[in-house]
Amino acid sequence: VQRALKVLRESPVYGIECDKTAKPYVYRMGPGDAFAMCKLSAEQSLLLQLVEGHFMHQLPTSLAESLEPMFTKAHEVLEDRVNGRERDWAKKVAVVPNALTFLPPIIHPDIFDTVSEALYRDLRLKIDYVDIRGRAKEVFVDPLALVKQAERLYLVARYVVSGEFRHLALHRMKHVEIVEQRVNREGFDLDAYLAEKPFNYAYGDFRHIRLEFAFTSDRLATTLTETPFNETQILQQLDDGSYKVTVDIDDSMLLTSWLNTWGEREGIHSIVKTPI
Repeated sequence: VQRALKVLRESPVYGIECDKTAKPYVYRMGPGDAFAMCKLSAEQSLLLQLVEGHFMHQLPTSLAESLEPMFTKAHEVLEDRVNGRERDWAKKVAVVPNALTFLPPIIHPDIFDTVSEALYRDLRLKIDYVDIRGRAKEVFVDPLALVKQAERLYLVARYVVSGEFRHLALHRMKHVEIVEQRVNREGFDLDAYLAEKPFNYAYGDFRHIRLEFAFTSDRLATTLTETPFNETQILQQLDDGSYKVTVDIDDSMLLTSWLNTWGEREGIHSIVKTPI
């Protein structure tokens, strides 16, 4: 076995490293060289490049680092001139936000690394935090999820003492420390939590409402036919040619902003919100 390993070690193709301080010698694959042997197709490399662009800041640091050689290999494959069409595909697709865009806040790498590691390992966190009003506080929390909303990254956490749920912006964390205590995630479901109310945009007295409003715009009628608020929406055309919408929806700043933004332009009027 040692002779076979020695032959493999002497070949540059495999990138094997040897530790001669031990007897018998210890062999291992060099960093990233296992991925260098991967035969990624241009299509697979394109998929990896798109994944890297969209999800790198939502992966735990240890996992992101382990995938880095594969992403590097994907870039190398796409840089090959014979893969020009696949390389250029990333320049032909985009996701456009439906709101104003801002520069993302600065998150210290150590903060992200520690938070993602604690979340990955289901361990408690001690956080030195400065809230939006500039008030500094030290909190112990159970990390439950990372949620990216527009340019900001939030930790959904449960306060250890009060049991309250909070959304803590990573860029407002000044120091983070892992506490070697296991997090009890029982009863928490991220999909259900996000579906319960608009993330960060619910009013203090959050409520579910039946929204009714009228409008005159044929263009808005087409838009709401193509992309309704939800499955409860009813769109009617009235005798005078105007339209009426009835829908059960969560009341929020987003909803109010939408009504205000499109109200004058699309002739929205007679807005009624009824709690249900």
